[in-house]
Amino acid sequence: MVRQCMERGLVSGRLAATDSTHVKANASRESEYLAEVPEEPGVYWERLDSFEEEGLEELAGGGRGVPSKLSVTSAGHTSV
Repeated sequence: MVRQCMERGLVSGRLAATDSTHVKANASRESEYLAEVPEEPGVYWERLDSFEEEGLEELAGGGRGVPSKLSVTSAGHTSV
């Protein structure tokens, strides 16, 4: 996940910190099953990108409860 964020320029990758929660579990190897994933991972990322673009366009157009002075730059960043 960190590598994918680095490739997209979301993080530098110089520092990575993790946090964990210990949860009591009662899992059994007998309950494992093979799941078939119908899509390639890239399809999921493309779908997320399109949802983000639609959301930014809605914000730029003065969507639900958004300040009218909101603008979207060509790089996809929002500013007020």
